[in-house]
Amino acid sequence: MGGRSVGDDGRPTKTNNRMRVASIVPDKQPSGTVPGDVLIDALSALTRAETELAIYRAYWRRRQDALPTNRIPDDLEPHEIKFYEQFIAEGNSIELIPKDTTTFKSTNDFIWINHHDIAIELKSVQRARYDSIAIEIRNAVSRARKHNVIKDSFIIQIRGGLSPKLQGQLAQYNLRNPNNKIVRLWVFSSGGIKPISLE
Repeated sequence: MGGRSVGDDGRPTKTNNRMRVASIVPDKQPSGTVPGDVLIDALSALTRAETELAIYRAYWRRRQDALPTNRIPDDLEPHEIKFYEQFIAEGNSIELIPKDTTTFKSTNDFIWINHHDIAIELKSVQRARYDSIAIEIRNAVSRARKHNVIKDSFIIQIRGGLSPKLQGQLAQYNLRNPNNKIVRLWVFSSGGIKPISLE
C-alpha cells in the first residue's frame, strides 16, 4: 500500500492528520514555509490514506450487515465479524447486543438464542495461553460488576487448536479466581466450539 502505516490486523492506523502531513513534508524548509507542490503531495497522500481507511471500514460494515441477525449501530471488529460468520454457519442463532451509549454501562456481546438465550461475552486472544485468557475474563467480570452488570458466560476465540493442557488450566479458572467467578465458558478454536467444565 505504498508504505502507509497499518496496525496488527492489517488496517490503516488512526494517526492524527497533522502528524500524517508532518511525516510526509520534509523537516527543513529554507524559508520556513512548505512549498506548494510538496504540500499538495502531502495532502494527496493523506487523502489517499483516508480513502483507503474509508473503503476498509465500508468493506467490514457490509460484511457485518450481511450477518443473518439483527443490525446494530456499532462497528464490530473484523475478528468479531469473522467469528459470527463461522459461528452462525455452524448452526447457531444470535442476537447482537448494542453498546449502551446512554449510561455507558458494560454490556455483553450477544444473546445465544439457540442455547437458552444466554448473554455471552466474546473475547479474542492473540496467544492461546491461560494467563492471557484469565486476565481478559477477570477484567471483564470486575468492570461489569462496577456497573451492576453480570458477565458470567464467556466464549474465548483462539487461534489454532485447544490443547489438553490449556483446557485443564481453564477448567480451574474459578478455583484460581474466587473473586471473579463465572458460570459458563467455551473455547472457539480451529476445532469448533468446546465447553469447558469449570471446577
